[in-house]
Amino acid sequence: AASRAAAALAVAVAMVLGGGAAPAMAIPDELPPGSLFVDEAGGTPRPTAALIEKSLAGLEKGTGKKVHMVLTRTIGPEDVQELAEEYFGKYGLGENDLLVLAVEKTAVAGVAPVTALPDGETTARSIGEQTFKAKASDESYGGALLDVLNRLVPILKGEADPGPPVIERESAAGNFKDKGETRGGRGKYIAVVGGLLVVSAVVPMVQYYWYVKDD
Repeated sequence: AASRAAAALAVAVAMVLGGGAAPAMAIPDELPPGSLFVDEAGGTPRPTAALIEKSLAGLEKGTGKKVHMVLTRTIGPEDVQELAEEYFGKYGLGENDLLVLAVEKTAVAGVAPVTALPDGETTARSIGEQTFKAKASDESYGGALLDVLNRLVPILKGEADPGPPVIERESAAGNFKDKGETRGGRGKYIAVVGGLLVVSAVVPMVQYYWYVKDD
């Protein structure tokens, strides 16, 4: 009995020390043929994923530039911008390609190659740490990628960089209301929130088609 217990303990220790741990990174070694969007994390709703894929295909048709987007759960301690550059080469991408490597856990992204962007790495990091992060921080990863795409479209068409989104935050001071104001505004609030949900889904595509409609 003692020997069996010792053997079981040895197996348990070996399992803890030697295996079963999830890899730090989950970035595909190859890009799947015929697809421009890879959701390695698996959390993007199907309609949103289809919208991203369709938008990327439209961008390629309108500009001749092929943007590949890879969304992964985590990458460990590595710098995402450096990884984007590394995987751009690993995937064998060329001068008409662009790689966006986005990470859910840290809500940041890398864009490669930086030579395809105005101001190089400064713009790449702005896209990854401001444009993508604005919605990714709220776990809206599909919306964040569409925002990245909307920023890349004019850049790839040789137009001015529209820059990161402007986030306005109101001060809490002076925003208190009495009960009458609260009751009167509740119905308006519900209507506005419903409207915003629709707008947040429609605006990215309206922006996108506005950019490419002349091509």
